[in-house]
Amino acid sequence: MRGFKIARVGVPLIAVLLLAAIPAGASAKPQLLQLTEEGQPAKAGAVSVGVLVLGESGKFCTDKTEGTLGENPAKKVLATYTANKSRSCATEWSETGMLESETWESNGKLKITASVEIAQPGPCVYKYTKFKATEFEPNETAAGGETSGKLNKTLSNPTKGACVKKLTKHFLVSAEDEEEEWFGTELVA
Repeated sequence: MRGFKIARVGVPLIAVLLLAAIPAGASAKPQLLQLTEEGQPAKAGAVSVGVLVLGESGKFCTDKTEGTLGENPAKKVLATYTANKSRSCATEWSETGMLESETWESNGKLKITASVEIAQPGPCVYKYTKFKATEFEPNETAAGGETSGKLNKTLSNPTKGACVKKLTKHFLVSAEDEEEEWFGTELVA
């Protein structure tokens, strides 16, 4: 019985300590992310232009895709891209594939879905599918980082040593409105 009494006293004491640790102003309601156009909330279903730039040593491929903005505001605002709008690459480079979606989250994270192949002289063709943003433009839907592409052996020069197996490039990604201006970001209750 003695252990039972300790347990009965211990549970309420733990609950009091946990409640005391929560700041008085803390709200149970999560903050939402709201994308804006010229300071006004962007409408769900609005045209969104996704821009993905991949490059190294001053050479880049820029891919613009068009789609729509999902629910806004939300904990996660999704921009889904379905059509290629334009593409340009450095001399002797070519690109296939596209940016498929960007999920901007209220906790400051960004999830990027894309599948892009870049062919360079050799020919050496690299497929890029993993994009983790590590640098963000404050209050804007623009981010960047590095990504590594894996060699597509089927489409690349078969001569041993002609192409490296993995090639890292810098990337920039953004979600833009119809006028191709970055959406603004703000947190709302």
